[in-house]
Amino acid sequence: SVATAYHAVATRGGVKEGSRVDFWGVGGLGLSALGCAVALGASKVIAVDPREEARQWALETGATEVLDPNDGALRKIAADGGVDVALEFVGRTETCESAVRSLDDGGRAVVVGLGDGQASAGRLITFVPRERELVASYGAEPWEVEKVIEMMADGSLVLPKVVGDVIPLDDVNEGLKRVHEGRTGGSRIVLDIAD
Repeated sequence: SVATAYHAVATRGGVKEGSRVDFWGVGGLGLSALGCAVALGASKVIAVDPREEARQWALETGATEVLDPNDGALRKIAADGGVDVALEFVGRTETCESAVRSLDDGGRAVVVGLGDGQASAGRLITFVPRERELVASYGAEPWEVEKVIEMMADGSLVLPKVVGDVIPLDDVNEGLKRVHEGRTGGSRIVLDIAD
């Protein structure tokens, strides 16, 4: 949910005006989190995702830069000074380590993605002296749900590609095929069951 994304960004990540933030994985939850960071006034918002379509959605949501993880993304982020907060939404050991390694000194990595991999802070020789943090985030509190509703109502939180196409229930099989092929028109397809 968008409240889960807000919890990861604002409460666990501490993103505020001027924060430099990167997002490892910008599917539905990562894209919602990116929108939350933009609404909170983050000055640098970097989306890292192998899917070109997801990177385009990130730009439409307010990312200041988009990178392919298979094309030197970590090296580029580190060369530019790193980030204050890195958020991981994939749930893989590799992306968890990349999120930590993308941090500037004193930065915080927030792991949101669930998977069967290991949460890893990388090599202790670089993690400890640089005073980096690795925290987890799960769910949201009722007040965060209310905050997200307020932000969406006042127009400060805009999420143009979280919902892609809306299709009738009769087209569910075609919708599943499109999800499998990555043709959703946004990060999700929504079934209209009103009829």
